[in-house]
Amino acid sequence: MSSKAYVHLPRFNQNIAKHPLPLRYRDKARATEIGMKYTTVLVVDDSVTIRAMLQVLLERDAHLRIVGIASNAQQAFQLIKEVDPDVVTLDIAMPDMDGMAVLDRIMKREPRPVIMLSSLLREGTDLRVQAEQRGAAGCFNKNRVVAQADELIQMIKDVAYQRGHRPDIPRLPLSAHGL
Repeated sequence: MSSKAYVHLPRFNQNIAKHPLPLRYRDKARATEIGMKYTTVLVVDDSVTIRAMLQVLLERDAHLRIVGIASNAQQAFQLIKEVDPDVVTLDIAMPDMDGMAVLDRIMKREPRPVIMLSSLLREGTDLRVQAEQRGAAGCFNKNRVVAQADELIQMIKDVAYQRGHRPDIPRLPLSAHGL
């Protein structure tokens, strides 16, 4: 597998029954024309199945836009610099660098909301407490992603809002933060 980062720009969901926007706004060019903005998301997971599942689930929401998909830490760091996502979903168990080390580096060099995903992140576990202490904006159990996709989507929107990255609030340049 190539170490080159993969950037994916998703299509709008054309399913009328599940799409929250009126038909006239479903076209990407039309959405840009009317000034609709997105919360951008970078998905980081070593599992092809989980990456594909997250892509399908997150693309259901018209206000979320997947701007990158990474299968390892190096791709994640490269994409964070290239596409500057509002929120990162991050697997804890990855082969080259574990998710906690990736989280530490993101918080140190490119701080932004990170939602940790793992089947090990049950309420009250030491791993969950550690993730939150290290700066994770949220934790979500991977075993519940499909059954509770709406909760994950809402969590992504909530952490983006809490950190000042909500789509209807303009982002400030880093110089405004004194960085």
